[in-house]
Amino acid sequence: MARVVSMRQQLLLVNYHYVRDPHAYPYPGIHPISPDAFAQQIKLLASKLHIATPDEAEAFLLHGKALPRDSVLLTFDDGLVDHWETARNILDPQGLKALFFVCTRPLTEHRAVPVHKIHWLRATTEPDRFRADLLAELPGEWRGRKLTDDETRAAHATYIYDRPQDAEIKYLMNFLLPEEVVDVATSGMLKRAGVSEANFCARTYMDGAALRALEKSGHRVEAHTHDHRPVTRLGAEEEKLMSGHVRALADVLGRKPTWISFPFGRDWALPQDPEAFCRRYGFAIGVTLKGTWVKPENAPYALDRINTNEVEQVVSERNVAVS
Repeated sequence: MARVVSMRQQLLLVNYHYVRDPHAYPYPGIHPISPDAFAQQIKLLASKLHIATPDEAEAFLLHGKALPRDSVLLTFDDGLVDHWETARNILDPQGLKALFFVCTRPLTEHRAVPVHKIHWLRATTEPDRFRADLLAELPGEWRGRKLTDDETRAAHATYIYDRPQDAEIKYLMNFLLPEEVVDVATSGMLKRAGVSEANFCARTYMDGAALRALEKSGHRVEAHTHDHRPVTRLGAEEEKLMSGHVRALADVLGRKPTWISFPFGRDWALPQDPEAFCRRYGFAIGVTLKGTWVKPENAPYALDRINTNEVEQVVSERNVAVS
């Protein structure tokens, strides 16, 4: 008989994006954690918490099955090649398993997600040159666009780990410019840098074979939307994009995804009714990028999750559950 979970037991979801050498890029933009720092963080987490498998976390969240003790679930957003290398080189040798949330546009269209083009371009281009190149690729009506005071405050509140000037340009690209304008402009900027979009995809994202290999080795691959757009900005395309995303993952994995990581993960990027959204597309669990610990009484459709740079503080402040 399964043990009934203590109502004080807690699960911490930790999220990672880039896991690569931070010194490989001359300018800020990618903000990676290095493989060595990642390994040290995993060691810290393992010393304090049980590192749960995706199956253990799902049983806790959906069926109230007890975890061995307070636990952590490792998650990775975006489907990057970094994650495949991290799984093979760091997680698998320790028998640790994680969740990998992937976008499908690179898989089905061989076209990069705009946010990743932005990250790479910012990390490899001098800031003033980046701004000039971006403006040169924009339609005329957007070239002189200035942020209002309210938009400036919102930019600083959204990108809390960036310098103010970097937060403002990111806010312009991610919230004010139309999606198709950013997509075309960043592809043009890649071309200026002498990089083809197909080659950029090949060196940035996992392919279908890597995703299947992850699942075969005990990890879980799940949904992160087609092109990393906030679900609040899908508009009339929502049904087409989300249904296509689910089908594309099912084609690669041989099963439909049951988890979704909402891109950007903050309140402004979450569906008004997360439960209805998840049920509409067949997801049992949705995760955000806000909050801290998950408890068994929490509804599973918009769960708390933290970033790697919040780990030490959150773990040091935790209240240990009694098993």
